[in-house]
Amino acid sequence: MDYVTEAERTKRLIAMGEMAATLAHEIRNPLGSMELFCSLLQKDLATQPDQLYLAEQIHRGIRTLERVISNSLQFVRNSPPQWQKLPGAHALLHDVMDQVRPRAHAIGIEVELHLESDGELTVDRFQMHQVLVNVIVNAVEAIEAKFHLPEFHETEMPKPAIVVTSAVSANGTWTVIVKDFGIGISTEDEQRIFDPFFTKKDHGTGLGLSIVHSTIASHHGSTKIASIPNQGTTFTIVIPPLKGEGERV
Repeated sequence: MDYVTEAERTKRLIAMGEMAATLAHEIRNPLGSMELFCSLLQKDLATQPDQLYLAEQIHRGIRTLERVISNSLQFVRNSPPQWQKLPGAHALLHDVMDQVRPRAHAIGIEVELHLESDGELTVDRFQMHQVLVNVIVNAVEAIEAKFHLPEFHETEMPKPAIVVTSAVSANGTWTVIVKDFGIGISTEDEQRIFDPFFTKKDHGTGLGLSIVHSTIASHHGSTKIASIPNQGTTFTIVIPPLKGEGERV
């Protein structure tokens, strides 16, 4: 077997990243058109519930593909944060909600946003947007999985089923808490959920929470999970203020 040097391994990883970026671009173009046409089709089928259901399933598959592409691309790139000063967290959270709420509402899940104190942030806006989408979509999927439990009864599900709380402290520390009433995580799985490619989902890549963990680490932040099987999970993200070039308090 030929020995592969570290330099050659790095070169191959760069080539893989470039190939992934090219493939993502080529796939996203037709995927965007498909999503647009599917949205128009859903409007036309508003009075035909059976056909509308089929169109909704297609739309759900398109969104899943988009998420897989985004996660795979971000995982391969593993790019350092591009720091940006944001006037506050509120606008970013609203953008995230605009993306995740339609998916939650499609299966009857209510997501509530609690915006507390706000303040200036220095983060990579794109990366933090992706982190929050991944965490909240994960919460949506945890509740959807609970729907399929034989002992589940709809009246037991609190409303809202997901609560997202955001606060920026006086010293600039940003805390986001995502609490869901989903299927929960076992103690054994809790130790592995940030591992790349670890997933219990039939169609998952196992990259979403791995990206969350690495991105928060690159922002010098922390993640904490508290979960009770079949009762829900609370996911806490803490990002300290930036005090210098890539250096945080």
